[in-house]
Amino acid sequence: MKWIRKVLVGLFVVLSVGGVVTNSAESDLSVLRRSGEMLFLWIAAAVVLVHTPTGVASLFMGAMIGFLSEVLGVTTGLPFGYYHYTDTLGFAIAGVPVVMLAAWMVLLAYAWSLASVITVRASYCRWVAALIMTAFDLLIDPVAIGPLHLWTWDQSGSYYGVPLVNFAGWFVVSWIALVPLSGQRKQHPASHLVGFAIITFFTIHAIRSELIVAALVGIGLLAMDVWVCWCWWMQYFVTWKPLSALRSKQ
Repeated sequence: MKWIRKVLVGLFVVLSVGGVVTNSAESDLSVLRRSGEMLFLWIAAAVVLVHTPTGVASLFMGAMIGFLSEVLGVTTGLPFGYYHYTDTLGFAIAGVPVVMLAAWMVLLAYAWSLASVITVRASYCRWVAALIMTAFDLLIDPVAIGPLHLWTWDQSGSYYGVPLVNFAGWFVVSWIALVPLSGQRKQHPASHLVGFAIITFFTIHAIRSELIVAALVGIGLLAMDVWVCWCWWMQYFVTWKPLSALRSKQ
């Protein structure tokens, strides 16, 4: 299992760095030109899952809620508005690429990981995580419909062409999709690191494409992540200090 984890992490790092310095359409590798974004998302989800075996069922259930909401969205326009995916992300069911299951897994795990540190009260955690998910979409959507061309909106909106109802729908769906994760409070570093890499990826693309507001959202998310890391470290230090003092007395 250890070597599988190392291989997956290595692939994720290579795809992350490659995606930042170039894009799949410019790659010299034909497999990346055909399916670079799709491969990136599947590998990201695999890294999270192999490092969080106790949370696989919860993540899958949450991802299925998100996926089914998108099937409803591309079919009826609810709850996000009317949009459709391009063929960039590969095989689709009812108009939604299957790889979106992986995307939902990674983002839900990351949002829950951050929210679990921001608030210690379980009753507030899902609300905070849903707000974080909405912030993710404020960053990701402009990049996805712009330089990455992953999907397009049939109705133009006021936020880089994205209708504002999309973000309200994203918050509601995220809040529901986070229900299966509500019983988990354990922190999973893999979820955090993969999520941080993905937000960095989209932030750099937003800056490169001069999507100023989206880039500022991304920078804000990265700053929040740094603060969360500091809180994690302080929690570890507070726990470690009394243990160290106890050992010194023995």
